[in-house]
Amino acid sequence: LLHFAFSRSPFSASNGKTAAEVVTAELKKHPPFEGYDKSLTRGMLVKLYEAKDVAKANARRSLIDATNTGEMNPSSAVHKLIDALEAL
Repeated sequence: LLHFAFSRSPFSASNGKTAAEVVTAELKKHPPFEGYDKSLTRGMLVKLYEAKDVAKANARRSLIDATNTGEMNPSSAVHKLIDALEAL
């Protein structure tokens, strides 16, 4: 979801849906993921790749905010992994 918007809202089970179903419903709000069903199409992969800089910036922002507030859930350090892989 960090590819599309910044959010530190935790996802949990709600209204008879599991946390995973709640996250999936949020993902389906973003083109081309409307039909997402646990498998990625080429178009979805392209969209994720095109938005990786946005995702990295949002991950950095989430980690900074988590560190400042002392509340680590949710946060992400995935940007560090992506930076390391891109440096290879």
